[in-house]
Amino acid sequence: MSTPTTIPEEKIFDVRTIFSERHQRIFDRFQELSEGDYFVLRNGHDPIPLRRQFEQLLPGCFTWDYLDPGVDFVQVKITKLRSGETEAAVNDCRCQ
Repeated sequence: MSTPTTIPEEKIFDVRTIFSERHQRIFDRFQELSEGDYFVLRNGHDPIPLRRQFEQLLPGCFTWDYLDPGVDFVQVKITKLRSGETEAAVNDCRCQ
């Protein structure tokens, strides 16, 4: 687990209040990133199923780094390593 000095507010994607198509929205956010860019996913629990989807759909295209959690949430920094082939994989994702 790493400790960021400060996470810019625009980098935080808080999904705790999103109940419909949560994973698809996260993949859409990932698709919007440029190579080397990131967002910090803030969730109410450890998003293990989401990580498995990333590993299945986008192997080698991202990093997944747990940050120090808050009191009521888990934070994961997701960085896009490569573009190109990620677009087709994300567009094919029909996740909930």
